Amino acid sequence: MKTLVIGDIHGCFRELRDLLDKADLSSEDEIIALGDILDRGPDSPCVLGFFMTQPNARSLMGNHERKHVLSFQGRTRPALSQSITRRQFGEEHYPQVCASLTCLHGSSL
Repeated sequence: MKTLVIGDIHGCFRELRDLLDKADLSSEDEIIALGDILDRGPDSPCVLGFFMTQPNARSLMGNHERKHVLSFQGRTRPALSQSITRRQFGEEHYPQVCASLTCLHGSSL
């Protein structure tokens, strides 16, 4: 069994898929993201969806995920990258996105 550890995906789903293809993982192998799976890239919804639906993939909460939750709770102002990502998810889905982010490993709000 292999373990692939990835950092700073930042919403780049196509690049994530390219990396996974090159890693040639089996269904038994594990994928661990070291946080910052959202923001800055064009497809944060697909990246989050991947980590929420793949049984062998998990992510730690990075500072970008923490900022989404804190700004959604009104505890801090959102940065431009959080505002753009919020629009990518859509207002109707964003509350659930923030709720799911609190379930990531290593969350300490």
